[in-house]
Amino acid sequence: MVLQPFYPFVYILFIYISGVWRGIWRVNKTGEVIDKFSFDVPKPAVSVSPVEMECFYIMENGQIWAGCRIWAGCRMVNIAIMDTKNGGKVIDTIKLESRGISIMVKMKNRMWVGTKSGTVCVVDIDTRKVTKNLKAHYDAVRALCCADDRYIISGAGSSDGKIAIWSPTDLRTDSGRYLLD
Repeated sequence: MVLQPFYPFVYILFIYISGVWRGIWRVNKTGEVIDKFSFDVPKPAVSVSPVEMECFYIMENGQIWAGCRIWAGCRMVNIAIMDTKNGGKVIDTIKLESRGISIMVKMKNRMWVGTKSGTVCVVDIDTRKVTKNLKAHYDAVRALCCADDRYIISGAGSSDGKIAIWSPTDLRTDSGRYLLD
């Protein structure tokens, strides 16, 4: 999970006793709550419930990209894009084919999304479309990081144990370029 505080504020994830993530609070350095952003996604955004937030990324423009699971007889996975300037209202959703979302990291105009299915989905931030589905690992992607704005490094869970280095500028294939196994 990436927490990017906007000085002088810090973002805190609020967890209910049941363990379901339901909102994000913005607090100042003394601990005073400034804003509360609810994660109860309204019916127009998705027609089912309950919704569980798995991870989130706070963008420079104040949007929160939240990876969430939705239960509707089967598990569905979406990225819900919320506008903090409008009380945390969901302004868009992006559907992913996966068991869940583990982590997200931003590099330039792309959001790299590590999934519990072992893939890394690359989403264009401007169009909000998935541009690539990279088969990264046999296990869930547990770690993603941006190295020098040139590479994305992904790491898997215990049954895989691999680290991969991806070149986001290599457009020769739909799968990207897998530099190291």
